Amino acid sequence: MEHEEDEHSGESSLEKHDESMELDEDSASEESESSNADESKNSSTDVSMVNDSRNSTLVNNALSSEDLIKNSTWELGTLAWARMSIYPFWPCMITHDPNSPMIYQKVQTVGKSKTLMIHVHFFNDNGRHSWIPSHHMLHFDNGIEDFRKRASLVTDIIRKKEPKFAAALTIKPNIYGTWQKAVAEAMDVLYEIDMSPLENFKPRQKDSKTNASNNNGAIKKRKRKDDDTKSAKKHLKQTDSNDDSRLSTNVSNTDVESNLNLETPPVSPPNEDDLRAATFQKQKRISKMINKLQPPDFEVYYERNFFTIRDQHTDATDEQVREYLYDVWQSMAPEEKSKYRSTYKIENHS
Repeated sequence: MEHEEDEHSGESSLEKHDESMELDEDSASEESESSNADESKNSSTDVSMVNDSRNSTLVNNALSSEDLIKNSTWELGTLAWARMSIYPFWPCMITHDPNSPMIYQKVQTVGKSKTLMIHVHFFNDNGRHSWIPSHHMLHFDNGIEDFRKRASLVTDIIRKKEPKFAAALTIKPNIYGTWQKAVAEAMDVLYEIDMSPLENFKPRQKDSKTNASNNNGAIKKRKRKDDDTKSAKKHLKQTDSNDDSRLSTNVSNTDVESNLNLETPPVSPPNEDDLRAATFQKQKRISKMINKLQPPDFEVYYERNFFTIRDQHTDATDEQVREYLYDVWQSMAPEEKSKYRSTYKIENHS
């Protein structure tokens, strides 16, 4: 009897051990699921911090085409960042499609998927325009300041989950200069400093009358050339070929000499001083363009105001003056900061 009781007690202990093992496995699986959920939640939170949350309703297949356009936050004439193909986010303006002057947004349907498309013109790109998916765009807001802030928030999780989006926030060195000029044009338009870049966005209308007159002139020239060729052939048949060839050669040489004497002015050799001056003027124009592209610089603001503040507060140290100016700089509006840009210096090799 005692032996039977021992066996019974051993079996019950084994059952309890098995039950405890199952409970541990269940709790471990629940913990892993919750950790995965937390990771996905954190990654989605990171992406939403960098991406534009105003685009969230524009990639919803449950909405109709009319609702997608109705819920759109994009307005005609506003600035934006848009990415396409392998290029980074590029400054652009929302405009009408030149082929459909009354349309700047439409819905593209592929199967069951619906995408809101926005028509834009790109800055510093020879008037290039395109239809861009709205979820490939960011609102321009304060321009380069917001772009740099978004780029600084990109994490390894975002690079892994949204590699194309993260790559579009990085500007490659080979296109940095072109991209910077495009940003400068957009910033000038944003603060209404220089609106001339918008001239490239206007549709180019062809003059039908001019084209028709050009075509008529080309046809007349072609007919005249054909008539001259026929008369020349007829003349060659009626006269001796050798004599005519000599005569024609003499006449042509005389015509060439007269044309050279009457129509072609003598060409002087290039002057080194003129070439040097032209090169310097070109460098000067480039430096003016680059000066527009320089971001607002605190060091420039600090150098311009250091002595004024130190004269007002003679008991303050240089470090205290710098901290005070930095606090003022942080509270300044972007348009005020834009006045303090570092200058691009060029060397005169004359």
